[in-house]
Amino acid sequence: MGPKYARGQKVTIRSVKDQRYQPKYPEIEQYVNQAGTIVESYSLRASQGNRTGVAVPQPADNYIYRVHLDRQNKLVTASEEALEPLGDED
Repeated sequence: MGPKYARGQKVTIRSVKDQRYQPKYPEIEQYVNQAGTIVESYSLRASQGNRTGVAVPQPADNYIYRVHLDRQNKLVTASEEALEPLGDED
């Protein structure tokens, strides 16, 4: 599966909480609700151990993005789950 967001797409940074309702990505909390544009995306794939005779599920690709924040003229790195499309009206 490819990246969810494309280069040039407008997104908003959102807060993601862990199981204890603490910020999962505290380094981006100061940018929550700010709009930006996707500049780059990177795929991070977990390595799979070698297990003979055992069916091991394929690890999913995890994407991280470099986002240019419009108001601050700053680049930040965020996980795919910490982004949402700007103006998404579902």
